[in-house]
Amino acid sequence: ATSTAQLIRYHQYPAAYTPPGKTTHIFNWANMPLIPGYSLTTAQRQEIGYLCFQVAESVDMEYSADGSSATLSDASRELRESFGYSQSIYGKNGWPNSNTNLDFSILRKMINPNLDAGFPTLLAILNYGEDYGHAIVCDGYGFQGDTAYHHLNMGWSGTDDAWYSLPTIDGDLGAYDTVYGCVYNTFPNGKGEIISGRTVDSLGRPVAGVQVSTTGAGITTTTSKGIFAFSRLDSNRTYTIAATKAGWSFASKSGQTGTSVNQSNTCGNFWNLLVAGQLSAGDLTLNKVAYTAGESIQIDLLDNDLNNGPPLTVLVQTGAGDQESVILSEVTAGKGYFRGTIPTKQRPFTIGNGTLDLWQGQTITVTYQDLNHGNGQPAAVIATATVKGSQETLYQTDFESGLDSVWSIVDGGTSTDTWQRIDSIDGYGQGKVLLADSDAAGNVIMDEQAILQLNCAGWKTMRLQFDHHFREFSVDPAEIGDVDVSVNEGAWQNLVRYQYGSFEGQVTLNLPSTADGQSNVRIRWHYYNANWDYHWLIDNVQVTGLRGHQPPTVDPLSYFLTLRKTQTVTLSGSDDGYPCKRLQYWITALPGHGSLSDPDRGIITAEQLPYALAEGKKQLVYTPRPCFLGVDRFVYLANDFDLTADGGMSEPADITLTHPVVLNADFEAGLPNGWTIVDGYSDGNTWAWTESGSEGLMVVDSDIAGEVFMDESLVTPVIDCSHYNQVRIVFDHNFIFFSDEIADVDIRIDGGSWQNLARYQEQDAYEIAELDASAYAAGHSSVQFRWRYHNAWYDMFWAVFRVTVLAGQSAAGDFEEDCDVDLANFADLAAVWQSQAGQDIYDPACDIAEPLGFVDLADLTSFCENWMVRLP
Repeated sequence: ATSTAQLIRYHQYPAAYTPPGKTTHIFNWANMPLIPGYSLTTAQRQEIGYLCFQVAESVDMEYSADGSSATLSDASRELRESFGYSQSIYGKNGWPNSNTNLDFSILRKMINPNLDAGFPTLLAILNYGEDYGHAIVCDGYGFQGDTAYHHLNMGWSGTDDAWYSLPTIDGDLGAYDTVYGCVYNTFPNGKGEIISGRTVDSLGRPVAGVQVSTTGAGITTTTSKGIFAFSRLDSNRTYTIAATKAGWSFASKSGQTGTSVNQSNTCGNFWNLLVAGQLSAGDLTLNKVAYTAGESIQIDLLDNDLNNGPPLTVLVQTGAGDQESVILSEVTAGKGYFRGTIPTKQRPFTIGNGTLDLWQGQTITVTYQDLNHGNGQPAAVIATATVKGSQETLYQTDFESGLDSVWSIVDGGTSTDTWQRIDSIDGYGQGKVLLADSDAAGNVIMDEQAILQLNCAGWKTMRLQFDHHFREFSVDPAEIGDVDVSVNEGAWQNLVRYQYGSFEGQVTLNLPSTADGQSNVRIRWHYYNANWDYHWLIDNVQVTGLRGHQPPTVDPLSYFLTLRKTQTVTLSGSDDGYPCKRLQYWITALPGHGSLSDPDRGIITAEQLPYALAEGKKQLVYTPRPCFLGVDRFVYLANDFDLTADGGMSEPADITLTHPVVLNADFEAGLPNGWTIVDGYSDGNTWAWTESGSEGLMVVDSDIAGEVFMDESLVTPVIDCSHYNQVRIVFDHNFIFFSDEIADVDIRIDGGSWQNLARYQEQDAYEIAELDASAYAAGHSSVQFRWRYHNAWYDMFWAVFRVTVLAGQSAAGDFEEDCDVDLANFADLAAVWQSQAGQDIYDPACDIAEPLGFVDLADLTSFCENWMVRLP
């Protein structure tokens, strides 16, 4: 009865049912879900129950403590007589063989055409030796090689629903060896037979989307497997099947129906009518719809215009731009079927290297230029596929060479027993492992964490894999082993928990998507709630993922120029190579106090911005204005030609150019020649050279010196400023304040007394400082600067990274920095006359006298004092 109710639910017929002597019930099919679950509503349960009850009543279902029974012969009859189906045929062998297997060639004529037409069938099955049977639904068929399989719904809430090679049905709840009955050709409306078949190409492969027709039965379209079916056909009649599809030529094929006889093994259906076609329009296919980087791509082409033809070439491309040619050769002579392959690799692409270079998210496009696309006209035939990236290793360790710096151990609980790197125990793991051993610790509480911290910037779709043995001892309270993850110091998120049992082997876990691309991802093995239990051991930890592609980066660079000298600037950038190992530099802002030239094309103007250098070029020439004194800069970036969000333009960076330089010290290699250190207390606690990362610097450190007084000086060599009327000092420093310490920057002339230029105290200072020393140093041949750290006792420190002294000639009013004050400069001043800060026309370069913020008579007076001055 259950299988019959399933069949009625599938057809959703009849709309209503009137049991003998009772009122009519209108079926609510929507209240009968195809897969009933525990969450069924009362209305749904009642609707399903009503249908099943009425079917059971109609077929005289017999119930007992050992089971229930009815015959499919009765079911076939009641489908017609009680439920109003126009036709339902019960096929079986005749007496005395009615309980023996139907011949498979006959059985498949009953089943397969129905399934091709979309009609399930019912099967009566039997364990012949044990003499127990069942009624089931058959709802699919297919082949593995030459072996036919049918999909059966056993009616047991999904248990044993599977594919079987009939008549053998070897389920968990019962084994059957006989299929002795079949309910088929069950039609709510109409009667007759079924003809079904497939449209195929010259190789016997299915052709989808073919329009198939036959007299009196209309038109149907073949499925993805090339299947077509016509039902309710006249018995004992020959039908001619015609098939059409653009670019194809199909020969008509005929099939003849017989007459299906109820209660017999005579079936009038016709199955597997093959309608073969010739393809004059090229059909291009790939062996997969998605490839993992590293797999080879198989390309198949069918074009019967090319039967017995020579090898041909197709173009294979990726969305990023790789292009490769692949030669296809005919597989079987005379069939027009060609095949070729191309390897793939996950890497930046190079056009024409014979390998398709690709990565995650790419689209593969294969193009065949068909000279006659079935209509006498040429056309491009295209096949596409997508790409999945192959996993790469972000981190791995087997603990053999030690515990890497990316690991940390947090010792909790009530003792010092915690995770330790040790030889494997109890035969688990190999060599060195990481172990938290409650058994060895004894009667103490353990709450131990082993934390792996990774920089996952540029990575996505990450997986964690490790070997482990979690050996449980106590049940209440039970020790716990958690694997957790935290992103950017956020809350711990549990990935898996081990408790109430022992676990061992290799574990693979997906890290959450929130970890993708993050610079601080922590993975924790947390062993806790343990008191004299056993242990948790881990080994062979590996984190893999897809390496995301990054935009290029460019480096900020600094140049220091001597007076009126040009500077060749070499741009510097880096990239991951994707998509095509190309890098091009762009200038986005020009210097304000000099010109920038491309050696190949000349001076770069503002109208050309943004300006792209030729690919492979990275040098420019900077020419400062002759009387410019200070720091100039321009801005550049790089482009890696990636059109996706994973690449393209870098963030911009500055090139700074300091001019003119008479002294420059970066302390990269130590204290330069000529510099001196004055140890105020002669105790060795004074200025010293050190490194921070890869950067050299000079530092005086009161914190390290401890409880001693300090008065320490760092002094430049003598600088000749006799030819300059402008002198500035620029230095990069970090002063960390604690108490009463003082940091002074002083100057002295001709060996005289020191005079203060700047003082730092009572607050931190981390900056690039620029001080004007012109009032002291201009025109003098002996100038020195010092950095004096004094009044310090167990305080913090002062570090100096770079010192630059600029000196040159300039005059107030020389706005063009061309070493003279002339009519052109007067025009500049007039253009902003009477303007003030905040207005669009205000130019601070013309505001050369107090009060600042307003271009007025004071500025004009200063300008006139230098009128027609020409500097050397």
